[in-house]
Amino acid sequence: MYIGSKIEVLERVDSSNSFLKNNNAIYPDGSIIIAKIQTEGRGRFSRKWISDIKGNLYCSILIKDTSWLDNLVNLPVFVSVMLRRTIVGIIGDEIGSLGFKWPNDLLVNGAKLSGILIESGNGFFVLGIGLNIMKAPEINLAYKTTSLSALFPENKGTEPVDFVHSFVGFYNRGIDTYLKSGFSHIREEWETYCTHLNKKVDLNEGIDDNTRKETVLFKRLNDDGAAVVVDRSGKERVIYYGELSL
Repeated sequence: MYIGSKIEVLERVDSSNSFLKNNNAIYPDGSIIIAKIQTEGRGRFSRKWISDIKGNLYCSILIKDTSWLDNLVNLPVFVSVMLRRTIVGIIGDEIGSLGFKWPNDLLVNGAKLSGILIESGNGFFVLGIGLNIMKAPEINLAYKTTSLSALFPENKGTEPVDFVHSFVGFYNRGIDTYLKSGFSHIREEWETYCTHLNKKVDLNEGIDDNTRKETVLFKRLNDDGAAVVVDRSGKERVIYYGELSL
């Protein structure tokens, strides 16, 4: 249930998610793999996640016990909120512009700071986190990225391992609070810092970037963490899988 039972740092790996998926049987629940370099890092829709910048965070967490969750759909929202809390805790101040993009990105003024990739296996999940600590990768002019060191130069020395230890604390305390109070307060916190609440967004409900996008109004999170949108016909829909463009 809790994470951080084992934390291992690898110099180089193809993908920390793939590594844990392939070796899940020999690692206990809550194990964390941190890769200094990934040669085949990936994000959602199998996009390449640039992972050759030392000092950025590329890590994966093995989740076997999900019995504490009321609904598995809660997990991406829970992880996103704990990640934001960790960043704010390290910076030492509130960051109003640090917000969520459904389903699992963290943005600062529209630029991507972090992404989450959750993959399932036979009786387990692997939770991958990529965070630009030292430097934002240069992708293209239309896709803005940023890093903690660019935003907060005084925190330039934050080490990925130190960040993970802080995240473990927030995550495990978050589980305790969830068990006492349920998912509603997590959902409310996510909505408070959502970058597109009650705004029009382009929705892709497919499995790749080639799917036609539909303009919808993002209303809120459903009680289980799915997205509630209103389409052009005025019909309200609940979306469990997809991606938004702002």
